Amino acid sequence: MIALLLLATAWADEAETDTADDEAGPGEVSEIVVEARRPSPHAVRQVLDRERVEQTPGAWEDPLRVVQSLPGLAVIPEYSPAAGDLVIRGAAPGESRFFVEGVELPYLYHFSQYASVIHTGVLDEIALYPSAFGPNYGNTAGGVVEARLKDPIDEPDGGQVRANMMMAGTHAEFHEGWSNASALSLRRSYLDMFESGSDQYTLWPVFWDYLGRHVHELDSGARLSITALGAGDSYGRYMGDTALLDPLEQEANPELTLSRSFHGAIAKGDSFLPRGRLETTVAIVQDVWRAELAGDSQDRVDTYGILRAQALFFHDGPHQLSLGTDIKAQRVDRSVQASTPQVLLEDEAPLLARGVSVDDRLGRVIAGFYFEPRLNFGASTLQPGMRIQLQSHTPLDPILIDPRVTFQSELAPDLRFRAGGGLYSQVPELDDLDEVTGNPGLLATRAAHVAAGLDSVVAERLELSLDLWARSIDSAVAHDPGSVPTNVHGSAWGVELGSRYRIRDVFFTWLSLSLGQAERGGQPFDYDQPFAIHSVMSWDFMPNWNAGLRYRYAAGLPHTPIVDGLYDGTLDQYLPILGETNTARLPNYQKLDLHIERKWEADWGFVAVYGELWWVLGGNVLYPVYSYDYSEVAHVAGPPFLPLVGARVGR
Repeated sequence: MIALLLLATAWADEAETDTADDEAGPGEVSEIVVEARRPSPHAVRQVLDRERVEQTPGAWEDPLRVVQSLPGLAVIPEYSPAAGDLVIRGAAPGESRFFVEGVELPYLYHFSQYASVIHTGVLDEIALYPSAFGPNYGNTAGGVVEARLKDPIDEPDGGQVRANMMMAGTHAEFHEGWSNASALSLRRSYLDMFESGSDQYTLWPVFWDYLGRHVHELDSGARLSITALGAGDSYGRYMGDTALLDPLEQEANPELTLSRSFHGAIAKGDSFLPRGRLETTVAIVQDVWRAELAGDSQDRVDTYGILRAQALFFHDGPHQLSLGTDIKAQRVDRSVQASTPQVLLEDEAPLLARGVSVDDRLGRVIAGFYFEPRLNFGASTLQPGMRIQLQSHTPLDPILIDPRVTFQSELAPDLRFRAGGGLYSQVPELDDLDEVTGNPGLLATRAAHVAAGLDSVVAERLELSLDLWARSIDSAVAHDPGSVPTNVHGSAWGVELGSRYRIRDVFFTWLSLSLGQAERGGQPFDYDQPFAIHSVMSWDFMPNWNAGLRYRYAAGLPHTPIVDGLYDGTLDQYLPILGETNTARLPNYQKLDLHIERKWEADWGFVAVYGELWWVLGGNVLYPVYSYDYSEVAHVAGPPFLPLVGARVGR
């Protein structure tokens, strides 16, 4: 690794020298890019920009797949039922939040794992706040991932067409005068054009997404943006695995059809105040979720509006004050016809999984208010903050108060200390609180976060970090298939070591080691992972050539074993006898991703072609399966090798 760093540095220095000699004439100054660590009001933050997203091997140019390679996130096996889950520092997937331009999206991945609903071409950066973040983020007990979109006013006119073995799409940016610019992206999967069904799928999976954005800049420098975005997924499949059924069972194998889509509109203004700045966001989102199975059906429409306003005062002074509010008004229309619980559909159709017929409408309002003084004392900054949240339809927790604090100090020119902590609250979902489909006695999840870290910079390029964190979770919402949700307690802690090195547009790498433990209800958490190693490297080793690799190695996830079977004569089948919760573990998981890319440039634009190889070393074990009487166990494995090919054409 050290040799590669030295080679990359030498290459970058030579390239910079050649550029200056060739392009800078007498009296001219060539462009110089200076990178610096941006200050953050949060104790812990990881940021990914477009270069890292597009050139991280194994991510298939997908922004959220890159996030899964950051320190503090559990390594989930590819193709497994939980492959798309974002498990941040011991928090359940439903306890973390994902925002685009300050607005939460209903879901992140097409079919839970294949591709994120945000096109890489419209992305500016992704920020991860794993724990101990400031009071401007609320109603979450876990972590926060926030995606910021490119501002087309700051981009040149142009666009790209992208395609790989699963989907194709395009994005473009264009200006209308100096003060108006727009961006557009469209994507769709295309395998359904060649396949209408299979032994397992009655309707071949299809997904699509879009995003349109317009930005207007005023003479004062203030900006107004309007964004429309949406995504959709649909498929039909047999409930049982056709490979394991005899002909008679196959005839009775029921068919599940599922579709889910969302559409949203976001208006955002960024303006100046006397000695301050104001950012305001108004949005409306509708999430439509439909499923049918053997005469049973689920129709769920979730419509919510968002109002966010954040003001930062004394913008140019030594001290600052951040004030803000966020209000969410939500309405859920439900129509469910269920004859029996379908516990295997908890992720695909949760209301069918509970087996309760209902036809009603639910609604609530969640309002949060926060303030955070930011006090600067030379090389140190202290940020005590408070968040107050009020909500309807939650009689047991109508008001939640979360104090938080962050402290940062420059101990030396290249050594920084940071720490933070506080309380974090999250109210249950409406379906979980309803007396028909849930448990009206559920309490809000309350979590206490603490985190501390050190950052050091060596030779102005190599960044080293050490993070210690812990999380205590009170009354987390637990979903046990076949029963109503309940509250459980839990805790998690960890240590993270990381290093990052970057020469912009030439080379970047990061390496991290995470150690920790997570438990729920006195048992290992479903995503407990005692260790995880992430390593990423990308290098433009020649003009128009890029190569990279990513390596991940982590402990296998726990699961509850079935220790025996009990024959039930009335049902004429064996019933499983479960062992202790999560006392078994899948084999350790390790995956190597290789990437090579070639780019051709011309006056009209460029063409880039890339290939990737995903290689799961030691077998891609996903989950256990048992014989009919539960006397024997085997493991289902995904493909160990997967070659991928993709291309980009643009200007």
